[in-house]
Amino acid sequence: MAGCLLYVDPVNEAPEVLRITGPQTMVRGQEATFTATVHDANQNPETVPLAWGVVARDCPADLDGALSVSELMPPSGATLRWRAPSLGTFCVFAIATDDRGARTYSRHALAFVVVENQKPVANIELTGKPPMGPDGRYQLHGAFTASGAKSEDPERDAIKTYSWRPLRPAGLVRRTTMCPANDFCFDAAVPGEYELELVVEDDVGTASEPVRLSLTVADDQPPCIDVRPPPITIHRSSEDLVTLSLERVDDDGDPYKGPPQPINQQYVTWKFRKVHQGTTVEFDRFTEVRERHITIPPGTYRFPDVVQVRVQVTDRVARSFSACEAADVASCQLDARPNCYQWRTWTIEYR
Repeated sequence: MAGCLLYVDPVNEAPEVLRITGPQTMVRGQEATFTATVHDANQNPETVPLAWGVVARDCPADLDGALSVSELMPPSGATLRWRAPSLGTFCVFAIATDDRGARTYSRHALAFVVVENQKPVANIELTGKPPMGPDGRYQLHGAFTASGAKSEDPERDAIKTYSWRPLRPAGLVRRTTMCPANDFCFDAAVPGEYELELVVEDDVGTASEPVRLSLTVADDQPPCIDVRPPPITIHRSSEDLVTLSLERVDDDGDPYKGPPQPINQQYVTWKFRKVHQGTTVEFDRFTEVRERHITIPPGTYRFPDVVQVRVQVTDRVARSFSACEAADVASCQLDARPNCYQWRTWTIEYR
């Protein structure tokens, strides 16, 4: 019997994607690299082309036929560069096909990726504030506006809500008048430490980390006044109309609107006395002053009359004027601030 040779064509096994490595979480717009590890018993794995696919859903538990070939990208190498287009869950997979066209759809690996929303970043800026002293403290009773307008979202989502929380001092509340909807406005009614907290939320519903603003408000200071004309000895004729004016009150930034009503707890007092040949009488308080100035009509006094008029301002804090009263000074200064006086006195000599 003649011998024979039996030739058997070896079976070509389809390549297999063993695993895919890459990030498990990403943020929207982030680009990442996914790498596939391939096994092929008949071919160098590095030369096996891969068809990558990404679908916006959970990776299926049953791999057979669960992913459509239509979802594959054109064949490429062992890595995939992919940019997360939106929030949600994505399945990254790859299918290997060898140079004989063999592939088994069920023999591929899957990578589960969650694309998360980035947190917005809260920011607080003082867009309205009173003057600050050289010691870094703000004036008492000043108006503040804390704005969160510079808060931003790294993915350019809109900031939907601004949640303010006053921390210090106790009882601090938002002023609603003349205050933008997303800002926190307040008046510093007491000295000490102030602190606010802001959390913003984007239109996806993700909240930022809280940020805080701290500032210090100075203790109450005695008010300072400006008058006109300057409080010096002035000479007038009996026929002259004399006008004396309180021009300005600077009381920790509070506005002055004129006597006689107490404005922001400022009390203005006008006093008068007549000097008789070198002796003086006690000041009497004017009771008919209705404006921020007083007038002495012509003919009220004549030579050799000497008249003194004093304007005095006190505020919400009770202070002693005894030193000024004992010295009978023309200008009373309760603290060392330059050009800050609590009363000024005019001396009018009639000729």
